[in-house]
Amino acid sequence: MNALQRLRDTVGVPLPISSGYRSENHPVEISKERGGSHTLGKAFDVACRGATAYEVIAAAKDCGFTGIGVNQSSEGRFIHLDTITELDNFPAERPTIWSY
Repeated sequence: MNALQRLRDTVGVPLPISSGYRSENHPVEISKERGGSHTLGKAFDVACRGATAYEVIAAAKDCGFTGIGVNQSSEGRFIHLDTITELDNFPAERPTIWSY
């Protein structure tokens, strides 16, 4: 939450959250071998595009985010952000950035 508030203050516009915490039984999470970062309560997706998406990506690292996923397809425009660290015993490398 602190990193999210720093990001909001930095970007200076409302950042609608399109996905936050997910249960391991959520349809998106069931398909994963092990629950994703959303199941740890350390991730959310921001619904944004264009200049706002660029600003979110540019500010995310400095605000404490270690995982940045970019989806700007016409099917769904969002930026995934998480604060996973080595202490979370998560199977994906951090820090990292990826696209969907």
